[in-house]
Amino acid sequence: SAVSAHRITIQSRVGDESARERAEWFKDVFERARWKVQGPEDAPASAARHGLALATSLPVSPGAAATFLALRAASERKDGPSGGDPT
Repeated sequence: SAVSAHRITIQSRVGDESARERAEWFKDVFERARWKVQGPEDAPASAARHGLALATSLPVSPGAAATFLALRAASERKDGPSGGDPT
């Protein structure tokens, strides 16, 4: 079956400015990759265990899976979106 256009929802914890900045950075990255982006939205502190949440529907295309793996690798680097200059 065909996979629809890439879509992602981005949420950041209410009051977490660092998470909000990262959410905006991710939004820009996904929009430049021509994904349809919802958010960043505010997630209530009681609902968000961490400062930032990214969600997409399943199944995902091979390209979306590769994007996830790239983001995961970037988050493990000190100069990735979790710290340093994200540009």
